[in-house]
Amino acid sequence: MKLVLFSKKKADPSTPYIPEWDHLQKEKIVQEVSMNGTICLISESSYQLISGSLSQVDYMSCGLKKEKIELFRSLKFDKKTGRYRPKKLIFKTTDCGALKRSINKFYSNRFTESDPSCLIIIPNEIMELILEDFKPVIAKKTSGKKNWGDDPIRELLQETATDPVVIEVSKVFIGSSYEMQMARLMILKASQSKSAVLILGESGTGKDVVAQQIVKYSSHYKKSFATVNCAALPESLLEGELFGYKKGSFTGADRDKKGLFEAHDGGTLFLDEIGDLSLANQAKLLLAIDAKRIRPIGANTNIPVDVRVIAATNRNIDHMAINGRFREDLLYRLNVLRISAPPLRSHPGDIPDIADYIWKKLCPQRKLTREFHEHLKSYSWPGNVRELKSLLTSITDIFGDISPAPVHIESIRKYRQENLFNITNNPLDDKAQLLKLEAQLRLTNLQNIIRGIKVAMRPVINKELTLDNYSEQAEQIRQHIGWQIGLIENLCREPVYFKEFGLFKETTRYRYLLEKMMKHWPGTPEELQKVWTTELQKLDDDITLGILQMVWGKIDM
Repeated sequence: MKLVLFSKKKADPSTPYIPEWDHLQKEKIVQEVSMNGTICLISESSYQLISGSLSQVDYMSCGLKKEKIELFRSLKFDKKTGRYRPKKLIFKTTDCGALKRSINKFYSNRFTESDPSCLIIIPNEIMELILEDFKPVIAKKTSGKKNWGDDPIRELLQETATDPVVIEVSKVFIGSSYEMQMARLMILKASQSKSAVLILGESGTGKDVVAQQIVKYSSHYKKSFATVNCAALPESLLEGELFGYKKGSFTGADRDKKGLFEAHDGGTLFLDEIGDLSLANQAKLLLAIDAKRIRPIGANTNIPVDVRVIAATNRNIDHMAINGRFREDLLYRLNVLRISAPPLRSHPGDIPDIADYIWKKLCPQRKLTREFHEHLKSYSWPGNVRELKSLLTSITDIFGDISPAPVHIESIRKYRQENLFNITNNPLDDKAQLLKLEAQLRLTNLQNIIRGIKVAMRPVINKELTLDNYSEQAEQIRQHIGWQIGLIENLCREPVYFKEFGLFKETTRYRYLLEKMMKHWPGTPEELQKVWTTELQKLDDDITLGILQMVWGKIDM
């Protein structure tokens, strides 16, 4: 990785900063590159490595410049429109001296700590010459142990980066984002532990893949492995499936049957959609996990079993526990090792790698283009990896051996929409139903986006930000919100799906205030908290309540 950072936020702003680089630090470097008060010189080849992650930053493209360059105007600092957006400039110079003079003049005389970040992409050979001037700085920065401050998780990520299990898991649970790194770290820890595991994530995020990887590399409970979909079996059948029954215990029980817990004693059970278990079955499951005993239907005594449970759900299980729909004692027992399978929209920079992995199996002789990758990243993927895999499979099945373009995706979506409206004997009723289903899908997606923004703002809401940590953490919040604004804008383009104009009006107002905050980013934690509590917090609550009412049928859609 070849880049040089000039930062007004460093203790010594006059000294360029050469970031350390390895595959675990991509997200950290992206945060530094996009931080206010920073100018980044990056080589063309290095830019290609992190361009996917940088796509989350709302860069203003300032075009391409050659020999003569005056950075204040070239980076459009003299314009009112987009004045506070990060800038990206391609500098195709062959004169290293001209570049250094331009940088020094702009950085020393006109660039301030509050100015937006500037990304200047330069030829590889010019970067080599510039790095020659900073060899002592590079040696100083790369010497000694990496310092992660007070974040032991970051240090743990670094320490386990070369672990054979993590490397192998990264081949199937793909992505370089912090979320995916954390998931792989927790898979490693779960494989080394005997404790129960709780996997949380939306439908299609790969919770089953996480469970399979844990079992594959586990040091314990390897005798056998079985999967049970708790939502697919009726209540009465599920109890018998898990815990077994005795002959004559109910009509049709003509023999004793071992339940899965007894049959897989010494092995692992993956209980998918555990949030659909009844409270009665939750109590029996707690007995099996905590006391390592089960009682089959119709039995008078308990049977000892030693089974490891890996549970998964796409529900908000913490909220269910608060509302009494899930036993808190069972949640605590399962929550020893919690693994999050992140939705695709939370780490769009990983989408190209995931798509390439899927496409290589479908059509190994062709490659996905950069344009196609960018189009994939622009979509929110409510069905996550499962939806992405389905779409790529459809492309190969319909169009055959091709290198797909964005037009292929849009043509398939258009065809499906038209087909849905045409295959009905009662067009008006069917269209109304389809409109309702599409509205529910879009509003649920909006709810997830708003929930994600609130999670990102949690350090602000909880007053955890200080002047010392404000710059770095606020930049992370800013990057997340910048990406989400575009998603909200896409959802607001068709107001008919909101049904109620009030909800649409609140959502557009919410988006406007976020855009305003991005353009005039608060300089202190107190100012940022004031922006949130003034109106955004109330809009967040009102929109969430409105979506819940509509999706759950309290308002006629």
